[in-house]
Amino acid sequence: MSKYTVLGIETSCDETAASVYKTDEGVLSSVLFSQIDLQKEYGGVVPEVASRSHLEKIRPIIQKALDDAKFTIDAIDVIAVTTKPGLPGSLLIGLCFGKTIAWALQKKLIGVNHLEGHAFSSFLENDVPFPHLCLTASGGHTNLYLINGFGDYTFLGQTLDDAAGEAFDKIAKLINLPYPGGPEIEKLAQQANFQDFFKYPRGQANTLNFSFSGLKTAVMYDLIQRGAYDLKTKQFSPSPVTLTHSTRFACSGRLERLSADVSAIQASPDAVAKGDGWKDLSESKGLELKKQVASSLLVCVKDIFIHKINYALKSHPQIKSVSFVGGVACNKYLKQELHTFCETRNIQFFSPSPKYCTDNAAMIAFVGHYKAKQGKFEDLSLDIF
Repeated sequence: MSKYTVLGIETSCDETAASVYKTDEGVLSSVLFSQIDLQKEYGGVVPEVASRSHLEKIRPIIQKALDDAKFTIDAIDVIAVTTKPGLPGSLLIGLCFGKTIAWALQKKLIGVNHLEGHAFSSFLENDVPFPHLCLTASGGHTNLYLINGFGDYTFLGQTLDDAAGEAFDKIAKLINLPYPGGPEIEKLAQQANFQDFFKYPRGQANTLNFSFSGLKTAVMYDLIQRGAYDLKTKQFSPSPVTLTHSTRFACSGRLERLSADVSAIQASPDAVAKGDGWKDLSESKGLELKKQVASSLLVCVKDIFIHKINYALKSHPQIKSVSFVGGVACNKYLKQELHTFCETRNIQFFSPSPKYCTDNAAMIAFVGHYKAKQGKFEDLSLDIF
C-alpha cells in the first residue's frame, strides 16, 4: 500500500491532541486541548492533573479531528501514537486509547517518539532539504540532530540538565512572572529592546551539549547581589534603594526618572508615612528590573543557540539547512535571530508555525505516515518504555 490515512494521537505532557494526515493531501485536521489554564495555578505541570484531563478530553478531541477532516474512524488506515518520552500517566492514556482502536477495528499501529515528531515538524509546511541540522527546544528538551532523511537522524547534543523552556519557566518564577514563563519573558524583553544588561554566562563553548541549570543559578545569585531576591523566603523583593545602586550602570538613562520619583515621594509626607509612595516606587523599579532580566536572558539564550549551531556547521559542512522547532521556537526574537544568522551564511532556515511548534498531533501523524510507507508497524505489545 503506497497511500495512507493516518490518525495521530499526542498526550505526552499536558496537551491532548489528535490529527488526520493523508498521503498527497497532508494535514487534514489538527485539534488540541491545552491545559495551561488548569496548570497555571500550580506554576507548572502536575502529572495527576494532566492525566485526569487527558481521560476527559481524549475521546472528544479525536472525534473532532475526524469530523474536521470529514472522515469516519473506519476510513483511517493507521493509528500513530506518541509512546515516549513524556509523563508516564499521560502517555499511557493516549497509547491505550490508540491500541484499543487498532485492536477493535483491525487498524495498523505505529509508535512515535515525541522528539522525532518535533524534529520533523518543519516538514508539515516546508520541503526541507537533507541533510539538515535541527535544533529542538521546549520545556522538556533541548537537542541537536543531524537529519539525513525520514527517520534517519544522528543525535549530536542534548541538555545535560534543564531544558531551555524549563529555564524560562524557572527564571520567570524567580521574578514573579506567571506560568508559562516563555511568553512573559519575551514580552518584557521586547519592552527593553532586547538589550544585554547583565551579561549572564554562556556556558561551555567547545561542545554541542547544552546546560541551562547554571544559567538559572547565575540569574538568581545576580538578583541576590542586587538586593532583589530573598534566598530565605524565596521571594522577589526589590527595593528602590538597592535598585538605584545596582542599575546605575545598566540603565543610567533612567536615573533622571528615578530621581524625579524620589523627589515626588519626598514632597508628599503623607504618602511616605503610609508607605504608598515607597511601595509604588519599589513596584516601578521592580518592573524595570524584570524587563532587564528578561531581556538579558533572551540575548544569552540566543547567543548559546547560535554558538551551538555554528559549532555544528563547522563540524558538518555538508549541512544544507537549519530548522528550529519545539515550543521555544514560538519565540519571535529567537526565531528571527537564528534566521538572520543562517542568512549571513547562505544556509536555508526553517521553523514551523507556532501551532506546530508546541506539542501537537499533526507532527505525530506525519512521522507515523512516513513510517507506514517504510512498513514500520508495531504489534499490540507496544509500550511506553
